[in-house]
Amino acid sequence: MCPPPQTRNATAEIKKAPLPSRRRKDGLIRFAKDNTSQGGEDGILQAIYDCLGDGPRTVVDVGAWDGVHLSNTHSLLVPDASTWRGFLIEADASKCEKLRALHEPLGNVCVEAFVSCEDDARKLPAILGKHSCPWSVDLLSIDVDGVDYWLWRDFLESGRAAKVVVIEFNPSMPDDLHYVPPRA
Repeated sequence: MCPPPQTRNATAEIKKAPLPSRRRKDGLIRFAKDNTSQGGEDGILQAIYDCLGDGPRTVVDVGAWDGVHLSNTHSLLVPDASTWRGFLIEADASKCEKLRALHEPLGNVCVEAFVSCEDDARKLPAILGKHSCPWSVDLLSIDVDGVDYWLWRDFLESGRAAKVVVIEFNPSMPDDLHYVPPRA
C-alpha cells in the first residue's frame, strides 16, 4: 500500500517570475562605469576610444553643467596630459563660471549660451562655428532636458559629424513608446 500523500498548506502560492532583462550583457554595457557620469558612460566611452586608438580628439558637450556633476566628458578632458579638446556649452551663468574655472586652464573652450532650436543665431551649429569648433568631432554629448533630439538634428543637418553621440533620454518611458518633444 502506498503511503498517504503529505498534506501541505491549503493556500495557493503565487510566484512572479522576474522579467527578463532585454539589455544584452555582452555588449558595451559590460564596460559601464561611473566616475562622474550617471549611466556608465565613463567606462563605455573609454572602451570605445580604446578601440579607436590614440590621437588628439575633440568633444562637444551641450548642457555641460559645472563640468563635473553627472558629466559624460569630465573623465576625458580633465586628466593630466589629456589629448582631448573640449567645446563645452552651458546656459546657467553660475554653472558656466565653475565650468570655466575648471576647463579654460586646460585649453578647453567654455561658452555660456542658451542653445535654441528656433533662433538660427543660437542654434548649435552657429554657436560651434562662432567658436571655431571643427566640423567633425569625436564625441557629441547632449543633455539639456527636453529638446536634445532637435539639437542633434540641427547639428547633423548643418553637415557636421560626430563619431560617437551620447544623448540623454527619459528611462521612465517604456521602450515601445516613440516620442519626440515639440521643437521649442
